[in-house]
Amino acid sequence: MNPEDISKFVHGCDTNNLNDEEYCGHIGILMMHLFLNRGSLDVDRFIKEYKMPKDMAYEVFDRLNANGMFHSYSWPVKSRNALMSILRHKDKEITKDWCQIAAISAGFMGKI
Repeated sequence: MNPEDISKFVHGCDTNNLNDEEYCGHIGILMMHLFLNRGSLDVDRFIKEYKMPKDMAYEVFDRLNANGMFHSYSWPVKSRNALMSILRHKDKEITKDWCQIAAISAGFMGKI
């Protein structure tokens, strides 16, 4: 499942209809999806590839990083196969996980 579809599923609408906090959640979903696929994340490259606002992208990255989301022992990394599963994209637990990533990215939970 691509990250745009995941974000639309989590937010319940197209990204054009998101407020700033929700858009941060969208950016976080894109970042985590990219990180889980590549095993690393270059924020400047991400900004260019996805045409994201620089300040907002760095704010989201800092939130995810402060909450340990990019560490090898983090729950998203340990749950990578489930999070990336196309067949389970509507599974309630997986949906909650992507919602939690969005909430951390938006600053609704976790550090920062």
